[in-house]
Amino acid sequence: MRLIQLEEAKLVLQREDGRLAVNDKDKANLMNEFFSNIGIKLGSRTDNFSQQIDHTGCPAPSLSELLLSEDLVLHKLKAIKTNKSVGP
Repeated sequence: MRLIQLEEAKLVLQREDGRLAVNDKDKANLMNEFFSNIGIKLGSRTDNFSQQIDHTGCPAPSLSELLLSEDLVLHKLKAIKTNKSVGP
């Protein structure tokens, strides 16, 4: 599926076979078909998730490398600033 802008306010979608979806119903059906298959495609990926890199650029730890204790969790919970926003 490819998005094509014909005029300033008119957008059409191009199917994989090259035909254009111009009316709203065809566009909706094409987008539904495209997005309904994303989960299937992602689920069939064979990536090794243990080798993924987190947002800091460091390899993400595996579950066996995580150390948790009741004291550690309690310490972290007590450090939460309840008067602060939960935003990013």
